[in-house]
Amino acid sequence: MFYKFNINKNLLLIKLSFFFYDCGIAPINPFLPTIAKQRGIPVLVIGILFTFMPIFNIVARPITGYITDRWRCRKQVFLGASLLNAFFTPLIHFTPDFNDNGHAEDLEIMTHWKFWIFVATITVRMLLWMVGDVLQDTICLEILGDDKKSYGRQRVWGAVGWGTSTLLVGACVDWYSVDKEHKNYLPAYLIAMAFLICHFIVASQLDVSPKNTYEAHENVYRYCSLYVRPLYIEKFK
Repeated sequence: MFYKFNINKNLLLIKLSFFFYDCGIAPINPFLPTIAKQRGIPVLVIGILFTFMPIFNIVARPITGYITDRWRCRKQVFLGASLLNAFFTPLIHFTPDFNDNGHAEDLEIMTHWKFWIFVATITVRMLLWMVGDVLQDTICLEILGDDKKSYGRQRVWGAVGWGTSTLLVGACVDWYSVDKEHKNYLPAYLIAMAFLICHFIVASQLDVSPKNTYEAHENVYRYCSLYVRPLYIEKFK
């Protein structure tokens, strides 16, 4: 018995957008703590760094929403974040190594300019990822219109891309690092760059018809307060 599969061509591009975007993010994000440790940064400092890094997510997303709603530049910012991320990611490969640095044993490493080059590089990359991620979700919902229930069917392709890319990058890094003392993540940077360029090409073809979203920015403070209020009550109850 043969089954006929109907492919909604109007949603094919957004599926590919999710796929390629997560393909470009997965080779780096999970490995950042390992990369930092391999650079010679102490585990305690790595823990502090990646404890505070997610806080940027809370700040970046509402600000991105406010700016793109206010000036109706959602797609432009989305594409810009993706393309900048593609060329910014390989810069991590050239960040300083602390293995031969006398500060690598304690918190004094945080006073060294080389440390802040590494922090600035990964922070900018993380912010670009956060901006692109929230705008991609927003654009997807705009494309779906009243069919919001189909969001999960589009978003799942990001998970497919994440898993596919992780397997590919892991194999390539292991192959490239044979007979070397430490893992060389150069293939990961280059693969991430290639996938993000593919994402930029695909995302640029998305048909995003901007709606009158100017009013939305007026509610951003009210939405943000929903996050702050529970903390306030918890502290002073």
